[in-house]
Amino acid sequence: MTLQDLIAKYSDYQVEMRRYFHQHPEESAKEFKTAERIRAELDKLGVQWRPCGMGTGTLARISGKQPGRTILLRGDIDALSVKEETGLPYASTNPGVMHACGHDVHAAVLLGFACAVADAVKQGAALPQGIRCIFQPAEEVGLGARTVVESGATDDVKAIIGTHNNPNYAPG
Repeated sequence: MTLQDLIAKYSDYQVEMRRYFHQHPEESAKEFKTAERIRAELDKLGVQWRPCGMGTGTLARISGKQPGRTILLRGDIDALSVKEETGLPYASTNPGVMHACGHDVHAAVLLGFACAVADAVKQGAALPQGIRCIFQPAEEVGLGARTVVESGATDDVKAIIGTHNNPNYAPG
């Protein structure tokens, strides 16, 4: 299966997850249901995870074939204290809180990535080294990253990659 095949395979899943997270936003350090959903999705994939950072952060691990440093991808999961007025069918159901900052996208894309990598490994792809995915809490208030690092989630990591999204650009 090619990279393009994996992207296509998990495209609808990522949209579904993004809409779920958008509809159920939680403020910094209160991302309990968000973490619960992320962990349930990782369990479905058979991906190992553990809490990291403030109890709501989640570290997922997909092991490689060789020991050594791993690559870590990071996505934040908290929302803002903003009243949503979009009228979207998947608008926030949590009054006064919304994903106005794109963290719903970050969480969904990171889950989609974990799906694709886990799927590729199950099909026999050999990861030379491991991959970690951190679903970081409390980014908006500047508290989550420190607690994630203090939890040991970034120990022995070769590189950390975080992305951002811009809805003004066309996909691709």
